[in-house]
Amino acid sequence: MGPLVNRRRHVVYRFDGPTPEPLPLSGQRRSLVLDPDVVRHYFGGSPDDRSRLRVSLRLLARGCIGTLIVDGDEWASVGWISHPGSMAPPHLTRQIIGRSVLWSFAAHTRPAFRRQGLLKATFRMRIALARQAVDDPNAVIHNDVSINNTKSRRAQLGAGLVPAGQLRWLRIRVPGVSLWTWGVWDVDAEHPPLAEPERDAGPGRAPVLTYR
Repeated sequence: MGPLVNRRRHVVYRFDGPTPEPLPLSGQRRSLVLDPDVVRHYFGGSPDDRSRLRVSLRLLARGCIGTLIVDGDEWASVGWISHPGSMAPPHLTRQIIGRSVLWSFAAHTRPAFRRQGLLKATFRMRIALARQAVDDPNAVIHNDVSINNTKSRRAQLGAGLVPAGQLRWLRIRVPGVSLWTWGVWDVDAEHPPLAEPERDAGPGRAPVLTYR
């Protein structure tokens, strides 16, 4: 098999407001900061979760901060953030985003728990934790989503983030050999207009995190 080439274009958002208050959780729901014990307890059931378990342990080992909302003994929503003392998000590099940037990534809510404000709740947790990690209550948080992901783009704006340019990058993987990533973050690039909201297609298969 020859090299696998992947070109991507994402829009970037930033949060530079005051640290928001945590959102209240109902019923048996509670928020957790990920550590190896929490990861092993909640991930590992389905094939997707077992992949999430392996990747989550590696992200923790390389300094990333993870947040989780659980409902009883089920995990509901998860997300990660990188900081200057950690690795960059797995799909990017420090050469692209810089070494001092806080970057939220891999946020995901399971289908049964969507449209209940959990992504916003976990994001608020990560804002507070990341600013504590760098000892700066005003540190700016960034994240990125696919330029075609209308729902996620609307969710960023709804969570109080504002546009902060575009990312373009190229990844070349040679199976069994290595992976190379090149890219640029154009902080002045405008976001294209948002398309009209699409109808929900129903629950889908949860995305699997990858790790290079």
